[in-house]
Amino acid sequence: MTTDLNNPTKRGPGRPKRKIPRTPVTVRLEPEVANELRRLCKEQGISQSKLITNLLTNVSENPAA
Repeated sequence: MTTDLNNPTKRGPGRPKRKIPRTPVTVRLEPEVANELRRLCKEQGISQSKLITNLLTNVSENPAA
């Protein structure tokens, strides 16, 4: 009988590591702004992280003249 430690095909517990790691960021927002962020995320079906990443990417790609 083999144990999990001796089984090379079994991965460790938990979620696999991301190819590109994320950095946690804490931001204080006014309640109205936080509610709007949650609403937009729910409407688009994406996470807050993904929405903010998309917004910042679009701003950096299309800077105001």
